[in-house]
Amino acid sequence: MRPMIEPAAGRLFDIYYQYTAQADLVALQSLTEESYKLHERLRKSSPNNQGLFEIDEFFLLKALRNYSVHKDDFQGKAYSVNRKFAEQHRLELMRVCLIDKKVVRKAINEEPVLGFGEQDKAAKINKQLVDFGEFYNIEPVIFNFMVKVYEKLTALKLNIPGTGFKDLETSYKNEVYHNYPHYVQLQSLHATNEQVLSNIKPLAELSSLDKTGLVSEKDDPFSKFAALDLDYKSLALTDYARNDYQAIHDALLKKIIDDPEILLAAQAAKKHIGLVFDNSDITKLGDVNWFNISKQREKFEANGIVLDSVYYETTAYELFVLYVYKNGLYPVVIYKSELVKQQIAPTSSGHVSAPQANLFDQKVGRNAPCLCGSGKKFKKCCLQ
Repeated sequence: MRPMIEPAAGRLFDIYYQYTAQADLVALQSLTEESYKLHERLRKSSPNNQGLFEIDEFFLLKALRNYSVHKDDFQGKAYSVNRKFAEQHRLELMRVCLIDKKVVRKAINEEPVLGFGEQDKAAKINKQLVDFGEFYNIEPVIFNFMVKVYEKLTALKLNIPGTGFKDLETSYKNEVYHNYPHYVQLQSLHATNEQVLSNIKPLAELSSLDKTGLVSEKDDPFSKFAALDLDYKSLALTDYARNDYQAIHDALLKKIIDDPEILLAAQAAKKHIGLVFDNSDITKLGDVNWFNISKQREKFEANGIVLDSVYYETTAYELFVLYVYKNGLYPVVIYKSELVKQQIAPTSSGHVSAPQANLFDQKVGRNAPCLCGSGKKFKKCCLQ
């Protein structure tokens, strides 16, 4: 069955990339048809294979496919979202695909009775529907569906032809490297659907996936950063007492804000890069360095140092910062929105621990290495 499955899968991914560049929904109808063909070929590959029924998003696409084949074409269109609005509200996708609600409801109502593998079909379809006034936006559904198909076919170790599959594979691997999620939310957490609708425009040239712009590990100069060179045998994770966490957070934030070079670098730091202030050597004024978060996690765990996963799974809007003082390890997460020139207020209790007092007193070296990995000082490299 591999000779039948592989070309069908290749066509599906190629059509998907055609779809992402078109405003009309002709390619979407082709995509739903190719999805159904791939589903049928997977089911025929073995008696118990459920095809794409393991993917919830497929049930909605299958209903739309049946409607387009047996009744009528889709009524809808694709649009791009204003880039400034999308960036301001942290939208995961720069495109919406709006389909008339009446068409979608007709497609759902005319679905045949449940067949093998279609348990809870209605519930699985309805949870994919996001209200956009007179329309449903199914762009996130299509995006997540294609990612899940990719994961399923990869697990089967199939050899999928075509540039469409290769492009998604590249995006997927880059997301792994940057610790980005592979799926998107059905609707934005930072903007209402009404706001999105009032900020759309005719479809312009967009990259097919919003995450294709992620640089690969091979081409990323930041990948040169490794784990920190520390005395792990004597290092211990310190339990925060009373207001120590907030005090150290504020002290580190002040250190960053007070140094223009470190501030600029911290604001631009990639998601997988962390910052350390190392005062473990009392003969130095305090080293500032950068580290690869995933490599640092491996190093910590290999030495029995277990940090909460919140420190490793930071978003693009957060910065993982470590403070090393004597034999103590103090991790904090700083929101990049905090990295502005402002007065850092003292903690309400006025409690100042020994490490925090030391941090305020120390003068951090201003010659931090440039984030681009050139080996030059930041002020003589990208700062220029």
